[in-house]
Amino acid sequence: MKILEYAYVIKYWITAVFTCKLMRSAVVASATLLVTGILMEVLAQTMSFPVTANLLAILAVLASPAIMLVAFLVGLLPGRLTHLDECQR
Repeated sequence: MKILEYAYVIKYWITAVFTCKLMRSAVVASATLLVTGILMEVLAQTMSFPVTANLLAILAVLASPAIMLVAFLVGLLPGRLTHLDECQR
């Protein structure tokens, strides 16, 4: 019985939390991280601490597709497609 209650709570949370605005924010955050990572890599070549700047640049560039992948996988969840169809303007 508890498992069904937990499943209902998770389904409600996914339906309520992942909205059109959040999906747009994920795309913008992903693009921002990608551009930031590329700029940090270019700046790392001129900074006095290239290892730290390179590490942050690599983390930003790797986080960018990870965010897009999570947004894509959430969009594939059952029931989300009809909600996301309403986002198109």
